[in-house]
Amino acid sequence: MKRIIACAALLLLPVAVGAQTYNVDLDGGTGTGFAAIFINCSDIDYTIISSGLDPAPTSAELTDGSDTVDLLADFDGTGTATGSVTTGFAGDIVSNPSAWTLEVSNGTDTLSGTLSGGGGGGETDLYLPVAAAITGAGGTAWKSDARIVNRTGETATVTLEYYPEGAGGNTAPDATETVEVGPNEQAVLDDFVADFFGETNGKGGVTITSDRAVTVATRVYNDQTDVDQGTLGLAVNGIGMDQAYRNGLVPLLQNRSLSSGTGFRGSIGWFNPNTTPVEITFYGWDTDGTLLGETTRTVAGQAMQQFRINGLWSSLNNYGDMYVTYSADGDIFVYGTIADNVSTDGTYIPAVQSN
Repeated sequence: MKRIIACAALLLLPVAVGAQTYNVDLDGGTGTGFAAIFINCSDIDYTIISSGLDPAPTSAELTDGSDTVDLLADFDGTGTATGSVTTGFAGDIVSNPSAWTLEVSNGTDTLSGTLSGGGGGGETDLYLPVAAAITGAGGTAWKSDARIVNRTGETATVTLEYYPEGAGGNTAPDATETVEVGPNEQAVLDDFVADFFGETNGKGGVTITSDRAVTVATRVYNDQTDVDQGTLGLAVNGIGMDQAYRNGLVPLLQNRSLSSGTGFRGSIGWFNPNTTPVEITFYGWDTDGTLLGETTRTVAGQAMQQFRINGLWSSLNNYGDMYVTYSADGDIFVYGTIADNVSTDGTYIPAVQSN
């Protein structure tokens, strides 16, 4: 017996990233048809258009062979029905749509078709504000591994585009790569900035588009395996435009100098996902509320940049606990990093929305 998933639980499923839309081509020898099915939480909205059944259809249901969802369709003597039902099987449908069939019947003849991905929430647009294959301070060697998980019932076509760091921005991606991720599979992309994009000593922003809902996670890590010291890393997950804040806060910062042999050295980075420039003003703050500095930058279209905190304010070359706020005239991704001056371990600090 299938799990019956309540609305609140469905919202926590990895595949339930927004509403899901599915298309169905109906066929049965006696006629044809088309249906659009829209699943949001435990609600199913649908439109069914059929022809060829005589008399007109009187029922429509979704089934996977063992469980059935009656759509309570009212065709009213025609081949068309529009309606909505609530079901506990919405999570099962979203997790494996190709296992489910729509059957439209008049009691004698039946049109049927399996669910296939359409659009809307079934698509994914994500961003990695930073990915790297670069040699850093203190003998660090930063690389990026990625994992792309597809928990839908259809193969996902995922395209990754790389925009290298630079003040001048980019009018087009420097490199593009496409991968296919099968149902319930995880694509393993180790050192992908070097292997996919040919980057040998640099970093940049990455855009990710998919025709299915996928989850993307990356690890930017300091690779010290050549000297038998393993790896130290920081997680950078794929995020949507809803986290490209115009006003934000980056906490947990320090900027102790590497030569001090203590504390953390800090950086601020950003990626402009727009094709047009964004003006952004950064403010550095001491923990006691004292304003330490202010600077305004014009960030070119599709530009990624990262600066040590003293690259924004030279007076903060060796500074203790602090934080940064910013205000921008366009949507932009901002983040901070700190690297331990003893172990070289790094921490990624995504901006949070703030006034």
